Amino acid sequence: MGQAGDGIPQGAVCDALTSIMDIGPTLLEYTGAQPMQAVDGVNMAPVFSGQKPPEHVVYAEFMERPSMQQPADSYCFMVRDGDYKYMCFDKDPDCELLYNVLLDPGERDNLAGKAPEILARMRALAAQYGRAREAVRIQGLHSRFNDLWKAYEKASGVSAQELWYNVPESARTYPEIMIGNKAE
Repeated sequence: MGQAGDGIPQGAVCDALTSIMDIGPTLLEYTGAQPMQAVDGVNMAPVFSGQKPPEHVVYAEFMERPSMQQPADSYCFMVRDGDYKYMCFDKDPDCELLYNVLLDPGERDNLAGKAPEILARMRALAAQYGRAREAVRIQGLHSRFNDLWKAYEKASGVSAQELWYNVPESARTYPEIMIGNKAE
């Protein structure tokens, strides 16, 4: 995350963990707006004025699909805490990836079998923040909605030319929804 402007030292660098989820709370702070309630991100504005970064876990989740013709149905989760990054896969629970990204930025040395204490801590964070069942359920509903919408378009006789009028070629695919929930 980068910031520039009044009150932010030029050229300052901070190695605090950030996420795209932090942008909203940070921008609200700078604009003087009311903070959002129950959001995944944190306000990083204090960091840019030299204060200590807030303690928080950064995570990401995504649904993987076997091919572009098939719906996404495999939940994947990543959590980053301190120097460690952990990844796990709902459909392959035996596959766990654990890296010290400070010492191994290329993520070549999987520590999952070598650091049981760290692995247990990261597993606990993944269990706290991850929502595999909910993500798979919602993704299934979204895929079903897309199928119904495509069937409606076909049955209504809407031509592809009408459907995609003024839409760039790069945007002519049906989107998949990705889910992000903070542990309660």
